[in-house]
Amino acid sequence: WGARHLIPTQVATGDERERTVVLRSLAYEADEADVRKLFRHIPDVVIKLERGSATVVLPSKNDVTRALACDLEEVKGRKVRVRRAED
Repeated sequence: WGARHLIPTQVATGDERERTVVLRSLAYEADEADVRKLFRHIPDVVIKLERGSATVVLPSKNDVTRALACDLEEVKGRKVRVRRAED
């Protein structure tokens, strides 16, 4: 199982890092559509999926709080953890 890269691999800028959250405990069979459904209230997210996790870049810093509110919501029958991306 390799990572499914949906965005080009690049070094995140400071602003991008501040607009990024990480999903953990994601079901292995979850796909981009499942993650978009979780963040349906936030348009234009950029998603990078890996087995069991996802990195999501949000359009603005204000959207981070809205994304963090999705912590412990279910995706594919599993409660996912939503956290700020760490340096």
